[in-house]
Amino acid sequence: MHQPDTKVKFAAKSTDPRKDKKFIPSEYKFTNNMLIRIVRMHFTEAGANEFLEIFNRHKGQIRSFSGCRQLQLLQDVHEKTSFTTLSCWDEEESLDRYRKSELFGKVWVQVKKLFARQPEAFSLISYIDVT
Repeated sequence: MHQPDTKVKFAAKSTDPRKDKKFIPSEYKFTNNMLIRIVRMHFTEAGANEFLEIFNRHKGQIRSFSGCRQLQLLQDVHEKTSFTTLSCWDEEESLDRYRKSELFGKVWVQVKKLFARQPEAFSLISYIDVT
């Protein structure tokens, strides 16, 4: 007796995974190619206060940097000395230009000495937006 083929066949992998829409329901909305950068930082108590001063002093310059669409500072609900920056960039090249800029160098050299432990950084793209 013939057994039905139960293996799932996937489409060929594309360079942009959002283009492989074969198995994604049509009610899902694909978002633009904006790059999302998340950096989680853990500070000492004194370091957290100094970080907030540095962030407030430079947030306007960072937000108005070419290619930056959004900048948020988030605070952990339970760890009051842990903060996360969420920034959105036109593309990875915009973020790279910022990371090589004089502004980033000036800010990062001040911030990195305040860490209680190693920061974590992630670059992401929005994959599916379920509306």
